Amino acid sequence: MEGQWQKNMKVTDESRRGTPVKRLITVALVLALALPCCAVADGKNNAGLDMTFWEQFESSSVEYIKSWDFFYYKGRYCLRFMFADGNKKEKTVPARVDIEVSNDDGKTVYSGEHDVTAENYLVWTIFGMDRTYATIFIEEDDITKGATGSGTVKFKVYSPGYFEFEDIEIESDELPKIDITELCQLEMPETPIELESDSVLFGGKVRIDEISYTFEEYFDGNVELHLYFTGERVETENDGGDSIQISWKLYDEDDYVVDTGTTYVWDIAAGEKFRDFEYTIYDLAPEAYRLKLYGGG
Repeated sequence: MEGQWQKNMKVTDESRRGTPVKRLITVALVLALALPCCAVADGKNNAGLDMTFWEQFESSSVEYIKSWDFFYYKGRYCLRFMFADGNKKEKTVPARVDIEVSNDDGKTVYSGEHDVTAENYLVWTIFGMDRTYATIFIEEDDITKGATGSGTVKFKVYSPGYFEFEDIEIESDELPKIDITELCQLEMPETPIELESDSVLFGGKVRIDEISYTFEEYFDGNVELHLYFTGERVETENDGGDSIQISWKLYDEDDYVVDTGTTYVWDIAAGEKFRDFEYTIYDLAPEAYRLKLYGGG
């Protein structure tokens, strides 16, 4: 952060030596200090920023912006930076800041214009040292939640007639993010439902009395679907072994089959019940699905 510097685009070799405007302001300052009875006019710059005479004088010396960062802090997002003159001396001056936040999906989730005034200069303790930063807070609710918490913060700082800096970009992985499981739904078959299989090893009949489920976010932005079956193995004449099978198909919201599979309830005899037997389907997009069960062969 301390190694970040950018030069004022309006600064030239002539301005570093002292432009006529700067020399005029310097003379005016000397006169103002020497003649306290004289009124010194405050005013606004071209951006409409309220500026005292001293702030106008200080603004004319700004050559650098530095030490910028963006982070989440106590329920709000914070953008902060510093100004400095040609001698690297830090300055506290008014400015205007245009901020745009975009997530990794390319969607703009925040856009705003902020004025930096004396109230925005806050003291932060960095590595045991107190430093004064121009600080802008953005409420968390003002940034639209996206499917990803990563993105780019782009901001431009300027004060027309005094300084202007190129766009600065900061990568962030702390942006507000929706719970993508809230985008997921599952339509399930009505229960109870009986499933029968003629498999030699897993033949027999099972009654599913209850199905429950949860969606859980997966590491890559997709979701896992956890299915929980409660039911009973029903006694039949054609029991094929000491275990039973439950087969399923999963359809997406356009009624395409997106996954199929079979799960097994092991070591269960006819007449015995099972509760919350779990099976997990991985790597699903966050959307609506429909579940179909059948006995299998």
